[in-house]
Amino acid sequence: MGGAAPGGRGTRELRHLPHRIQLIWQEAGVDFYDDLSSTTPQSTLAALRSIGRACVLICGGQDKGIEFDQLAAEVGRSVSAVVLLPGSGSDRLLEAIAARGGMAALRRTGDLEEAVGIAKEAARPGDAILLSPACPGFF
Repeated sequence: MGGAAPGGRGTRELRHLPHRIQLIWQEAGVDFYDDLSSTTPQSTLAALRSIGRACVLICGGQDKGIEFDQLAAEVGRSVSAVVLLPGSGSDRLLEAIAARGGMAALRRTGDLEEAVGIAKEAARPGDAILLSPACPGFF
């Protein structure tokens, strides 16, 4: 039988790509995922579905003219709080969320450091915090 022996030279170690749904820390029962490379609503939607549990979403940035409807619908289903980064894309995402009934837990921030602090306050044990902008250039 051909093939590489387990642990042999043919076996590769799988690693996460940086900034792609990468678990970067855990604290007080909350997992923090860095998905900074997700600069479209579709990639953030995929990240939310991949997490598969209650989530505090940090997102927003500049507007690329892409529709936010599907992402807004998923936010209504699986996101416990949204923390918006500065930018015109954040304004459009907020409009899309409001058009679907809105959310009680939605906050705007001035920068990433503030956003992370707010997300940590909003998260409960068992939640995830997902930094997945859905837009480019929030900083």
